[in-house]
Amino acid sequence: MELIERDDALPLSKATEGITDHLRVHGLVKAGVIVDDFDQTVKLIKQRGVEIAYGPFPAKNSQRASQYHRQGQFWQLDSVLWPALEALPKTGTSRQISLHELYTSCTKRMRLLIALFAASLTLCGADTTAEREARKTMDAFMEAFNARDPQAWAATLNYPHVRFASNTVRIYNTAEDFTRENKDYPARLAPWHHSRWESMNVIQSGPDKVHIAVTFVRYDANNKEIGKFPSLYVVTSKDGHWGVQARSSFAP
Repeated sequence: MELIERDDALPLSKATEGITDHLRVHGLVKAGVIVDDFDQTVKLIKQRGVEIAYGPFPAKNSQRASQYHRQGQFWQLDSVLWPALEALPKTGTSRQISLHELYTSCTKRMRLLIALFAASLTLCGADTTAEREARKTMDAFMEAFNARDPQAWAATLNYPHVRFASNTVRIYNTAEDFTRENKDYPARLAPWHHSRWESMNVIQSGPDKVHIAVTFVRYDANNKEIGKFPSLYVVTSKDGHWGVQARSSFAP
């Protein structure tokens, strides 16, 4: 989504003579957000004094429960959704930085779209703090792996650690077990030289657990690709330590 604000822009009534209905003009008609707890969201909006134009409508068949607000309530919705955006860290991922900086520099009507998107990150159950910690853990995992340091690699995990690969399930109960059984992994993976994450997408997240779908690529010493593997990683927080608890991949 790209939002553009121009000082020379005109309202519909001036830009298109004779047309007063915005539905007769190509462009964005409405924006919305899907929430986990519809009833609680409706309650919060009513508490803030935001007028409901239509609804609430109960869920039926394949249609979600819903309610609608007029464009005139932009400023009211803005006051409801801003706390969700304000709760996002102002440093961290580029997504969080751009949202916050864009929001604070926009007019209120443009802010609604940004606030709706930001609210969806919070209301859908995503935990941005956990996601940030999980991504840091994944980067540390790859750094230690490429450093050929079994102890440092073991320190990026939580235990018991489980790996599903090559049609087998391996369980490591302690860091010592993991280090001992993987001390020769560089030779075992020859001609492997280094790896990198090609993609990393959070599927679900909570305060102490994050599910991440990744694709990693293995290279030889000449930086030639020798394998690409889709995988699923489960990153958890145990006693304040974020680590990879389980992983399932198609890698040997």
